Amino acid sequence: MQRRFLLLSALTFACMFASLLGGVPTAQADVAPFPGYVERCTIARQQGPNEQCSLCRTYWRQPNRCSATFASQGFTRRCRTRGGSVWSEVWCRAKNTVHPHPTVSKKLTSPPQASPFIVVLTALLTSNVRLFTKSFSKKILSHPSSKNMKSNLAEGQKKFKKRFGNYRLEDFTFSYKGGPKEGRLYVIFKGKNVFPRGMSVIFEDGSWKLNEH
Repeated sequence: MQRRFLLLSALTFACMFASLLGGVPTAQADVAPFPGYVERCTIARQQGPNEQCSLCRTYWRQPNRCSATFASQGFTRRCRTRGGSVWSEVWCRAKNTVHPHPTVSKKLTSPPQASPFIVVLTALLTSNVRLFTKSFSKKILSHPSSKNMKSNLAEGQKKFKKRFGNYRLEDFTFSYKGGPKEGRLYVIFKGKNVFPRGMSVIFEDGSWKLNEH
């Protein structure tokens, strides 16, 4: 018992010392995994047969680095490894995802909050139901109208075809007004604001989602 007490005391002191030196705050200190722990957040365990996944490493000073890097390219976060100060995230998208070329991304001038709408555009262009579904918030997906997302995708393709014709991703630009967790996204198509009231977006489970149909 005394040995265990001394070990815990030493660990507590080490965490406090690291905090005083400007390292990881005590509350975020990493704890060793339990015996037999197997990390499930790996590309090998998460990537499906028709998916492309990437591993992103970050730490507590840049918690949103992975989202800023991958969300606008049509990726969604699949999981996060254990760890309070340093961790990795697996981000995945469908293999046939049509994503903006780097030169196109500059033309899009898209803020991070535009990523779910860009994903919707990509899903409509590629008939990707899974990608389409991941664009929306839990609130929208829990609504009765979201029970048949395949049908919703087909309906969206018809509406976008009628409204925008043979559109390309670079035909759209975006602006955002709101806070760090939610706000309104404004979509401009060839210089015209197509949603004057904006679209509700929310930051949820590590990525931005559309919070309305």
